[in-house]
Amino acid sequence: MSKLQFSNRAKRFFVTALSLTLVLACDGSGGGLGMLTSNTDVTPPVVTTTSPTSGQSGVSGLSTIVATFNESLDPTSVTTSTFLVTLSSSGAAVAGTVSFNSSSLQAIFIPTSTLLPNTNYTVTLTTGMKDAAGNALASNNVFTFTTAP
Repeated sequence: MSKLQFSNRAKRFFVTALSLTLVLACDGSGGGLGMLTSNTDVTPPVVTTTSPTSGQSGVSGLSTIVATFNESLDPTSVTTSTFLVTLSSSGAAVAGTVSFNSSSLQAIFIPTSTLLPNTNYTVTLTTGMKDAAGNALASNNVFTFTTAP
């Protein structure tokens, strides 16, 4: 076997081995090389805005309560057990339905009945809310508001 043939075989072997290594290193997310970089999301979701805002007064009794996040949540983690609305004076729960809108990144609470006038409410978004990677809120997010007379 000539040196040229050996050299070509060695080059083909090296290219094949390198290609196989790169293929095996892919992490399956379509985002790069799993062995060389990490695409693991370890950052908890964050509430960026709420409506009503914390401390707001004069809120309509017909209002929905909305929390906007910095990333998408696992919709199954947004429930009436993780999005709590209570009367501030007694802690009594307000009945309602909860949903998550993935396009607007909003958790939405719709009260079953009109909120009482001139009443303080407390909203608690618990650490049971998680993003798609399973990261929970770092701590409960609590805010209050008061309805109009």
